[in-house]
Amino acid sequence: MNEKLIREKLEKVTSLIGECLTELGVKAGSPVVLKKIENDKPKSLNQHIMDLRDAGFFKEPKTVKEVHAKLQSVYYCAVKPVGVELIRIHDKKHLRKMKVKGGVAYVR
Repeated sequence: MNEKLIREKLEKVTSLIGECLTELGVKAGSPVVLKKIENDKPKSLNQHIMDLRDAGFFKEPKTVKEVHAKLQSVYYCAVKPVGVELIRIHDKKHLRKMKVKGGVAYVR
């Protein structure tokens, strides 16, 4: 590529960036800080269950099978690891355990 072509392309890119920043409401000349994208690492089963807890999923008591069914859309695993992780979360006192007909349920 010759120098003239490179300059033209850089001017075009600069113009596009300016348009995008204007569209986002960033004033010309103000410093732009790009945030690191969160969740660039895969989430663990524990993190998925804690996300459910934070979203209010455990307001009503939920059995291991109910939690497993809810997780299937975002985290595929067997039922047994979900039960084990719920026990660990309960041991750390992030969820309470209660007896329900047919077994145990977890609630916030």
